[in-house]
Amino acid sequence: MTKLLRLCENVYSQKDMLYMEEKLLKSTNFQFNLGQPMVFVHYYLDADAESTSEMVNTCNYLLDVLLLNSDFASVTPSRLAAGAVYTAFSLNNKQNKYKNRNCTRFYQVQDIIQINKAMLSELDKRKPGQVQKRDRRLVNKPGTGSGQLTPSWVGGDSECW
Repeated sequence: MTKLLRLCENVYSQKDMLYMEEKLLKSTNFQFNLGQPMVFVHYYLDADAESTSEMVNTCNYLLDVLLLNSDFASVTPSRLAAGAVYTAFSLNNKQNKYKNRNCTRFYQVQDIIQINKAMLSELDKRKPGQVQKRDRRLVNKPGTGSGQLTPSWVGGDSECW
């Protein structure tokens, strides 16, 4: 609160700020729609053949992994989604297909390369000491019953390493 008051050059008191915040919250009926990266992922992937559940799951996993990195807390959800889409394509050796996505209207590769590198770095941390011969495909783990795709580097499948 003190930082916020300083930002306002102490024109308002703490009581004034709390009153304004309460008034704002009540006027919006406590309903806030915060942008989520996965909404942008679906938009960027479109409804074409590349928008498979595998690509969506890969993007979702990449975004979850990046949540652990506080350096990207202030990055816009649309940029995080563009980074996840590009990284998902690059994991499947389809980087050239990124150029045909909706996200290229907003973000070029050079705009999201930092996010791409951070996602790949976080993935490498998942399996310490075994970064050579990575197999980053998503696989359907038999016997899980979930029907969900799981990254092959999760769960320690020896044939993937």
